[in-house]
Amino acid sequence: MAETPKHKNKFGEFVRYVLGMPRSICVNFRCLPFRQAIHLPILVSHRTRCRSLRGEITITGPLKVGLVKIGLGTSQVVDFWRERTIIDLRGKVNFGGKCKIGAGSRIFVAESGTLSFSDNFHNSSHLTILCFKSITFGYDNGQSWHNTIMDSDQHAILDSDGKRINEDAPIIFGNRVWCGCHSTILKGTVVADNVIIGANSCVSGRHLESHVILAGNPAKTVKNGVDWK
Repeated sequence: MAETPKHKNKFGEFVRYVLGMPRSICVNFRCLPFRQAIHLPILVSHRTRCRSLRGEITITGPLKVGLVKIGLGTSQVVDFWRERTIIDLRGKVNFGGKCKIGAGSRIFVAESGTLSFSDNFHNSSHLTILCFKSITFGYDNGQSWHNTIMDSDQHAILDSDGKRINEDAPIIFGNRVWCGCHSTILKGTVVADNVIIGANSCVSGRHLESHVILAGNPAKTVKNGVDWK
């Protein structure tokens, strides 16, 4: 009998976990207390480059194998075996439950930065996060492919007196936020609960209304009274 696609997917997933086990063991025992590391709550793809693991990782809630998956999420348009994920963790990273960061993602947390994920965060692939100050995701957050989230302009802009006018600013996502592909979230952005961000949007500023769709550049409310699942 021919093997079903579901069985093939399960076998491929198992192979990816096995190939990444040496790197997963390294990340767990480098970044977590021993009593947590032995549970292997973080699974890392073998295609992940760890530029720095000098930061501090904390995990809250019940521990289990693979609670956090890095470089292991995929989508229909991702060649997992060729995509490389890069993590550079120098500051603080907090995981509040299940978290999946997809293949081809780039995660940088500066010494001054704090990156926080609540329960049930999911990204399909190619997520870029640059955290210099603070980036927080509420629970049930979904990020599509090729999204960029950064709380810093990375270059200083000065006024005529030489004073910087573009300081880093925190980014806060509420609960149940779905962000469409190829979107950019800029420093100082606040997004309320139950919000959909349309594809190719550029979001900045405070968006405090729930059950809306934000879209455009700059993003604004284009529809009210919506929900997603």
